Amino acid sequence: MSTIRANTISDSAGTGPVILTGQYASKAWANVAQPSTQTLVDGVNISSIVDDGLGLTDLNFTSAMSDADYPVSGMGGGSGAGSIRIASTISGNTAALLALQGASQAAVVDLHECMSAVFGDLA
Repeated sequence: MSTIRANTISDSAGTGPVILTGQYASKAWANVAQPSTQTLVDGVNISSIVDDGLGLTDLNFTSAMSDADYPVSGMGGGSGAGSIRIASTISGNTAALLALQGASQAAVVDLHECMSAVFGDLA
C-alpha cells in the first residue's frame, strides 16, 4: 500500500487549490448571516449573494454546476424559539445560482446563520 503525505496540494501552476470535478466532495458552500444586511461570512465557489427579501438568499456560483439538479445540504440558526430550517427553493435554482429560504416553524424568517453545501458536478 502506498502513502501520500503533503502539506499543500495545488493546481499545476502552483497558484491555487486543485479543482474538484469528478470527486464526491462539496463543490460550493456558504455561511450567510441574513438579518439586516445579508452578509457572506465565508464560502467557497460563491461569487456574490443577493438579498431576495425576508429569509430569502440567492447564492451565485463562481463556477457553475453542470445543471440545476444538484443536491444541497444545509442548516440554520436563529435567536428565536422553535425549529429552524433551511431549504433550497428548488424552482429558483439554476446551474449558476442556489436559492435558499430560512424558516422558523411555519414562518419565513431571516436566520442568524444560514449554512449550505452544494454537491454535484461542475460544468
